[in-house]
Amino acid sequence: MAGDTSAKGLITDVTTSLAFCTRLPLVHSAFAEGADIARASWAFPLVGAVVGALGALGYWLADGLDLDPILSGILA
Repeated sequence: MAGDTSAKGLITDVTTSLAFCTRLPLVHSAFAEGADIARASWAFPLVGAVVGALGALGYWLADGLDLDPILSGILA
């Protein structure tokens, strides 16, 4: 049962970090307060890496389609 609770806590922390660090409209069951964000701050680098990887993937795909570099950057 303790593993279940810690897994839920990890998912909650990542979701809170994702909602705080991006403008993604996430369905969040509870309003995140300062203490929740402080607790979830360990996941900020993880969220940053995921968002950066998605941008890099978008640029790579646009560049692979031989789009103009400025357009590829805008899409990324």
